[in-house]
Amino acid sequence: MKYIVICLFTLTTFTVQATSYAGDIIHINGEEWNLLANPIEEDSALLAQVLNFLPEERDHSTSNWYGYTAHWEMREGWLYLTGIKTEPYDEVHQRHSSLFLNADTLRHIFSPYYNAEQKAICARWISGELRAGKGKMIRYSHAGFDRNLEIELFMDVKNGQIIRTRLYHNHKTEGVTPLNVSEELSERFPWSRFPELRGKELAVEVKSVCIDEDGCLSDATIYALHVTHTNQSFKDPNHPLVKAFIETMKSVYPWQVLYIYGKRTVEFNDSLIKLSEVK
Repeated sequence: MKYIVICLFTLTTFTVQATSYAGDIIHINGEEWNLLANPIEEDSALLAQVLNFLPEERDHSTSNWYGYTAHWEMREGWLYLTGIKTEPYDEVHQRHSSLFLNADTLRHIFSPYYNAEQKAICARWISGELRAGKGKMIRYSHAGFDRNLEIELFMDVKNGQIIRTRLYHNHKTEGVTPLNVSEELSERFPWSRFPELRGKELAVEVKSVCIDEDGCLSDATIYALHVTHTNQSFKDPNHPLVKAFIETMKSVYPWQVLYIYGKRTVEFNDSLIKLSEVK
C-alpha cells in the first residue's frame, strides 16, 4: 500500500518568522485570479521607481510590505501590467482611501515596455514560472506563497510572452487536520498509564507521518518528546511515552488527505504538538 508522507503544520504559539505574502491580481479570459507572485519585484530598478512614485503615506502590512497590489492581464499570449492599486492615507477624512494608477499613468516608469497605441505595459522584463489560483483554499502555510487554491494555473513566461500553461484542480478529503488534532490527542492519550505525568504537559516534535489513501495513519517519526517544566526529553522510538503517543496518533481517524497537482504527496512544515491531560 502506498502512503502519503506528511510533515505536520506548526501547532504551537512559538514565534513564526515567515509571513504569508499577499499576491497580485491577474485577469485571465475575463476572470479574476490571485497571482501568487509579485512580478514587478523581478526588476529592482523598476521596483524602486514604483515605490518612489507611490504616495509615501500608504497602507502597509506584514503580508504587503511595499503597500501596493499590481494588476495584470493575460492577453493574446502575453503578460501585461494594467495598473497598480494602493491605499494612501486621506488626512482630511483620517482614513485610507483607494487609488488605482492605470498603465497610462505609469508609462514614464515603464517607458521601455509601454505601448502607446494599446496604452498597455507589456511585461517583457519577466521570465520564469508564474502561478495563479482561484477558488477555495486547499492548503495554507504561513510562509511566502506556500499555499494551494482549488484551481491553479502555471504559466511559463519568457520576456513577457506566455509560452506554456498547465492547469491543475486541487482538492482534499474531510478529516482531522494537524491544526486541530492537539485537543483530540489530549483526550485519547493514556494518561493513567503514566501517573508521573500528573499536572504536566507533553510537547512532541513530530517530523512526519504516513497516511494512506483512506485517511488512516500508519506510522509517525518523532524527533523528540519533552515533558514540560522538567528536563526530561525522549528520542528513543521504543520509549513507552513515545510509543504511547504514536499509538494515540494512529487511533485518530480519518486524517485529512490532500491532492495537489494530481498527487497525494504533500509537504508541510514540521510541528510541535502539545498535549495536556483533560480533567
